[in-house]
Amino acid sequence: MVCEDIVQDNFLDLLVRSSGMTIENVKAYLYKAVQFQVAGHIKKLRFLRKRAEIIENYAIGNNVEEQISSGEVQSILDKSIALLPGRCREVFCLSRFEDLSNKEIANKLGISVFTVETHMKKALKYLRKSLDLAILVISLNLFLQ
Repeated sequence: MVCEDIVQDNFLDLLVRSSGMTIENVKAYLYKAVQFQVAGHIKKLRFLRKRAEIIENYAIGNNVEEQISSGEVQSILDKSIALLPGRCREVFCLSRFEDLSNKEIANKLGISVFTVETHMKKALKYLRKSLDLAILVISLNLFLQ
């Protein structure tokens, strides 16, 4: 599904941008565009995996301090998700909790795939900042004890 989304996004981007530019070799342009999109997706997956490991390290623990810390992280994430703007929160929840693709979310909500991507970028950026702050606060608390 991800590959289909990447290819479709590139064709859509080409269609939108084609009015303002001339492309001499469309095949080469699309090849490079897809290559960059795939590289970006892999980079995002690595980042998400690393972040999941950090969360997992906080969530898995035998002592009370670690369990409280993981509860704090989850609480901060839940609050942060709740603070997202309505449509942005809806798009994020459909993507992360119901495992819908960007195209499926766009069809369900009657918005464009680009709008879905914009909402996801906005949500992830906000949640990353919240999670970074949560980890910093928890780390300081553990350090000061």
